Amino acid sequence: MGAIQRYQEDVLGSQISLITDGIRGKLSQPAHILALHRISDALNTCHHHLRSIKSDLDATFLDSCILRDRIEECTARAANDVFKGEDSSESASNKVTAAIERARKDLVQTMDFLSWWQLPWKVDEISTLVTAAVQTVWCHELEKEVGMLIID
Repeated sequence: MGAIQRYQEDVLGSQISLITDGIRGKLSQPAHILALHRISDALNTCHHHLRSIKSDLDATFLDSCILRDRIEECTARAANDVFKGEDSSESASNKVTAAIERARKDLVQTMDFLSWWQLPWKVDEISTLVTAAVQTVWCHELEKEVGMLIID
């Protein structure tokens, strides 16, 4: 009889009857009450996820503002470095003006090479020659320098 007595004490001590009564009470509720509880749980879960997403969006917005500020700083620094040169006291070191002037002179030489009396025979080649001339005299050094200033 000791084993049966211990079993009964363990069952009463575990309070399994309270769990069983709670489940029975939930299951005995009308279906619309159960549906309302499920809807409420689903809404609470959605609300939690929405708060989490809003928090993530706020953090992303702050990060984008920081990046936007960094881009503005880099753009301003690049413009300052390019337009004023390394040493702003030297007006002759204006890199952009010098590069454009050099490109203009080279392009003028190429265009002078195309004399008007040769054009009728080179009608098919004119666009190719002009495109090649522009690509050749383009300010590649200045473009690389500006690109490196922005990356830094």
